[in-house]
Amino acid sequence: MLVFRYISIASLFFFSVMFIISFLETWATSRLEKLIAIYVAGAGYAIAIFSFVMYFSPFSSWGYNSYTMGLFNLIVGIETIFFIYLLISCLFKGSRAAVFIVLGWTPLIIAVIARLGITVDFLEVSILFELSIPVATSLEMVILSIGIVDRLGSIRAERDKATEDNEKLRIASHTDPLTGAGNRRYMTSRLKQVQASTQYKDLSLIHISEPTR
Repeated sequence: MLVFRYISIASLFFFSVMFIISFLETWATSRLEKLIAIYVAGAGYAIAIFSFVMYFSPFSSWGYNSYTMGLFNLIVGIETIFFIYLLISCLFKGSRAAVFIVLGWTPLIIAVIARLGITVDFLEVSILFELSIPVATSLEMVILSIGIVDRLGSIRAERDKATEDNEKLRIASHTDPLTGAGNRRYMTSRLKQVQASTQYKDLSLIHISEPTR
């Protein structure tokens, strides 16, 4: 039924948006680009849900009509164009996640185009085209699974690097850059640790320095 086809398309677009936004690196897209993608997909989803509910209500004419479907198709078109721009932009920025998305979706897009070609009698029916969508979907799952593993590895590497950088900053803030010896901040921190670990709360500090000549 037409009512289920539109709600399926809207769900596919909405959850694809959420997956892509969460899968891409944080530096690959701006906050504005993420908001545009989510709001446009959400608008299409809202129209599809409204039409779906109205279809089974006494006001079914408010649901699937030329106006709502025209608006829905317009939003889907805008979303498609925006995603093409977003992926190309991320590819030029060097996003590894965008590479996996393009590699995973390319076979599926080709399979869908081939099926459309059969529908309009541009291509002849063959076993290759009949199996194209299941095979392309399987390839998509495999490629995106590899991409997810790669993304998790990148996140782990970024976390380890951030931890290492923080440790370097901590050491730099507690040592003298010329001699490498502990500075006043290190001494204060160390004295607090010693004072906290002993039963004696009063400490004495003797400072001995060689007189200069």
